[in-house]
Amino acid sequence: MATTRNFFDRFLRVPVNRQLVPMTLHAAQVELLTAWDAVDVVTGLPRYSWCHADWPKKSGKSTNTAGIALADLVGGSEPDREIVVCANDYAQSRDVSYASIVKFAKRDPWLAKHLRVLSDTVVYKETVVDPPTGARHTQQHIIRAVPARDVRSLHGANPTLVIFDELWGFQNYDVIEALAPSPTRRVSRTLSSSYKGLRSQRREGFPLFHLLERWKAGSDPQLYVSSVSGPDCWKQIPWIRPSFIDQQRKAFAAVPAKFERLWLNQWSADDGSNFLSADEIRAAVDGTLTEPPQAEPGVSYSIGVDLGLTFDWSAVVVSHVGADHRLTVDAVRFWRGSRQTPVSLSRVEDEIVTLGERFNLRQRGRCVLDLWQSSLLRERLQRRLPGASIETVTVDPAHLDRMATGLKSVFASRLIRVPQHAEARLQHLEEVRLGLGQPA
Repeated sequence: MATTRNFFDRFLRVPVNRQLVPMTLHAAQVELLTAWDAVDVVTGLPRYSWCHADWPKKSGKSTNTAGIALADLVGGSEPDREIVVCANDYAQSRDVSYASIVKFAKRDPWLAKHLRVLSDTVVYKETVVDPPTGARHTQQHIIRAVPARDVRSLHGANPTLVIFDELWGFQNYDVIEALAPSPTRRVSRTLSSSYKGLRSQRREGFPLFHLLERWKAGSDPQLYVSSVSGPDCWKQIPWIRPSFIDQQRKAFAAVPAKFERLWLNQWSADDGSNFLSADEIRAAVDGTLTEPPQAEPGVSYSIGVDLGLTFDWSAVVVSHVGADHRLTVDAVRFWRGSRQTPVSLSRVEDEIVTLGERFNLRQRGRCVLDLWQSSLLRERLQRRLPGASIETVTVDPAHLDRMATGLKSVFASRLIRVPQHAEARLQHLEEVRLGLGQPA
């Protein structure tokens, strides 16, 4: 294998009409691979230390990163190769880029024979001959998927290649610092990919913003960016059809900024728009809705919990989806503390237990907490509500983005009912701007 492009042609296969065939690459994929293979004529080392794919959604970003990772694993120049695939959370790291790596590894007979695939690690062993002595030994190379949140465990890594998936979701440089290129390596490179971020991220401190600004300024000769962006950029991706884009445009009619970001690869342009309009809030408020004294038979309820100790609100919300597919908010509890009198977590816990018993969480339904606020609370609730499903979620920027889109959609589609007493709290959503969901 002379180049990464050769590796793609020789080893990577995709299913077409129930057969595995060589990949057909679009122009930007070829452009990125050409840059990745480029060599400095003076040093003989790779010309670019950091390559970035600035492409819209479903444009083959994960396919390219998977192929490059496998090519470096099998044919890289470093004697002991360590490749790290990193995304905002473990599921993203493992289930997107790493999953593509695994698919390619299993589809080719040679790769399937020589690579050992584990849940989050691919291992390649080869026999190496030491030139001075002629001694032979087995060398192990690895690809591993890691979450960006596990920063502490990443310090001390000695990677030959680091892959950052969806760079827009990285809110600071902590993980990039932890996985910085190793000075002890002859070759230690970075590959990243992402569609554009939120408009409010176009400022100091956000890695994607800085990277694209360096590229535009031409101030970093070792940085290469392949960009596919603009009103018709999706036309450069042969498998994205006009009918599909029309469907997506309709699906995101309530949040056009997200359509522009995902499919036109543009920074979200509606930061100045109110998240919810006054009409949407008024339509959601149901003056006849009262808090049920107990669970309705056959109904599954969910309790969502968000904790804030001082100036942020703490909230507990009980809801269910009815037979008409509308989301009904059944009960709402709010607390707001200060530095002098923080919110009492024991009080919040007692209220969750009371609501959990009233709405039959021991038998059906669930309680969802933010993982990074509520680990201890989850343990206590599991003891006090035995049998109930107590779940935690990682609320990172990508998760917030999905929640905001879903919330906007149910309000815009008039698929939510909220009791009258919660209307005052909903008014706060009129003050929120599309983007990071921060008050204006």
